[in-house]
Amino acid sequence: MIFLLAFYAIIMAIATLIEKERGAEFVKTTIYYSLPFILLHYLLVVNFVLIVIKHKLLKSQKWGLLFVHFSFIVILLGALITHIFGKEGMLHLREGDISNHVHVQTMHGHRSIMSLPFHVELVKFTITRYPGSTSPSSYESELLVHIDGTTRHERVYMNNVLDVKGYRFFQASYDEDEEGTVLSVNKDVAGRTVTYSGYIFLFIGSILCLTGKNGRIRTLYRQLEHNNVSFRLLPQ
Repeated sequence: MIFLLAFYAIIMAIATLIEKERGAEFVKTTIYYSLPFILLHYLLVVNFVLIVIKHKLLKSQKWGLLFVHFSFIVILLGALITHIFGKEGMLHLREGDISNHVHVQTMHGHRSIMSLPFHVELVKFTITRYPGSTSPSSYESELLVHIDGTTRHERVYMNNVLDVKGYRFFQASYDEDEEGTVLSVNKDVAGRTVTYSGYIFLFIGSILCLTGKNGRIRTLYRQLEHNNVSFRLLPQ
């Protein structure tokens, strides 16, 4: 398990470096969607299950460790659901443009068009730069979302995500003349829900590992009590 987790961390680090040079789409098709990477996830799940069985975590009622290992399985399951059913693409808009067409990169490197059940219009794209520098500190897209006969005024920037009918819009990039925006569009309600559930299990497991019957805090407390009793029994 230690070897697999270390190998997984190395691959993710390499993928991050490649993404900076070749882009996110290249990394997805060559690493994240590759058969060896999927097999690695499968081996991790199998190892988590075998650890639970080998150490009899359920029978020994070690709920903290059980929740932690179960959370990793749920998180990886969420990643699998995202991989199979999730939709992700790019929406490019120039100021004044309105569209509902998202360009999707398939696993085989081809591009297809995904139609949104609403239209998005770019009102204005704005870049904020660091004082005395040409480097952008932030950039945002002012949008109008035309949906179900109504119009919503929205803003998308680095730390502000737009959610519409299960679709999430992230500020990804912009045109060189600074009059157009590129938004990353993601629809993955099922995978996201399962993954977030895994994080909740991980949080609960971490708390139980510290405060449970066999947790670290109670173990230290029992040791402290034992040391105090031993100290009192020492001859004066």
